[in-house]
Amino acid sequence: MKPDLFERCSVVLLIALVLLFFWKLVFNSQYTFLDSPDTAFQMLPWYQVQALAWNAGEFPLWDPYQWAGQSLLGQMQPGAAFPLNWLLFLAPLKDGYIDLDWVHLHFVSMHVLAALFMYALAREFGRSRYAALLVGLAFGCSGYVGSTGWPQMIHGAIWIPLIFLLFHRVVKARSTGLALAQAVLCGGAIGLSLLSGHHQAPMYTLMALTVFLLVVVTRRASESKVQAGRLMGLYAVVAVAAFLLAALQLLPGYEYGQEAYRWVNTPEPVTMGEELPLYVHTDPRLMAVSLLEVFVPRVNLALSTFVGFVCLSLFVYAVATCWKQRLVQGYFALAVGALAYGIGPLSIVHGWIYSLVPFADEARSPSYAIFVFQFAVLVVAGFGLDRLLDAASKDERDGVWTSRINKVLLGFAAVAGPWF
Repeated sequence: MKPDLFERCSVVLLIALVLLFFWKLVFNSQYTFLDSPDTAFQMLPWYQVQALAWNAGEFPLWDPYQWAGQSLLGQMQPGAAFPLNWLLFLAPLKDGYIDLDWVHLHFVSMHVLAALFMYALAREFGRSRYAALLVGLAFGCSGYVGSTGWPQMIHGAIWIPLIFLLFHRVVKARSTGLALAQAVLCGGAIGLSLLSGHHQAPMYTLMALTVFLLVVVTRRASESKVQAGRLMGLYAVVAVAAFLLAALQLLPGYEYGQEAYRWVNTPEPVTMGEELPLYVHTDPRLMAVSLLEVFVPRVNLALSTFVGFVCLSLFVYAVATCWKQRLVQGYFALAVGALAYGIGPLSIVHGWIYSLVPFADEARSPSYAIFVFQFAVLVVAGFGLDRLLDAASKDERDGVWTSRINKVLLGFAAVAGPWF
């Protein structure tokens, strides 16, 4: 394929590959992802109530069928405020019920978006289209995003590449007008993440983004306090834009939370004003077997920490050969930090965040921060693939060991490709 043709077709190819990956849901009616009690008996009824309302020309605010009636917006998890769900709820009904074919297509389309966002971030960092295709496909089809069955959890996580892309544009923007525009867009992406229905993934994304902000501000402050102050002001714009967009979900959720009780494996249910005890974070944390699944698939069926031997090898290769690049350093640190947090109370990183960050205790499943780790690893892996391709294309003889490492990694890629 000629380079110019590949340039035009790479996005279409990525979409096609994601659809082929989820062929059981897209091209076959014998399978479904609605195979757990939560999705079949909780999520699907939520969708059914909302689809009936939208098809009747109403915006769904109240679910009269559970617990003598509950607020759909207040519960948050039904995803009533998530605009991308509205397209699903407007789809034609089948015999008076939501059509599962549309539910499956909507589910797969979220993975397509995740892959495209990751692809766009890789291109923003100057990666080749080959590398962008690899990391986009890996983010959208494997690991946390590719294996999680709760739509509301996926909907909150898929925005992290787009949020970081727009944040980097805010940092790089030279004109104030362009920086403000990018800040508003970044806040909009965060707002959409918050509208997804579940607070956990957006909270982890915001923690990661704030850490990046503090690092950049510290570096800018050593050069110019004015530039550091400007960046802090732009981040305030990001926060305001995110809140204004997410207010449709956050305000009803806050009001509902004032009256609601939450069961979190404590002897008694807790209210929103009570801090979740640290021991609650112990069970839903990463275990040794979870870390093994980073490169061995389906070791732990509770939560996928899978990255794959190919992408993990490229990650290590990038750290070894591209370490001088600040992006590689930054995302390597983010990957290590997210993994350390995911270990839960056994990690001092988790303890610091639990004690110092407001509302961090509400995200009671530290293991679910694994999607931040996978995201950061894939960003760095893109650098590794380009470095490997450059070394191969130039046929350079810069040492026997470099040549041997290239051959070994390419061999691993060929063997482990089907596992990816």
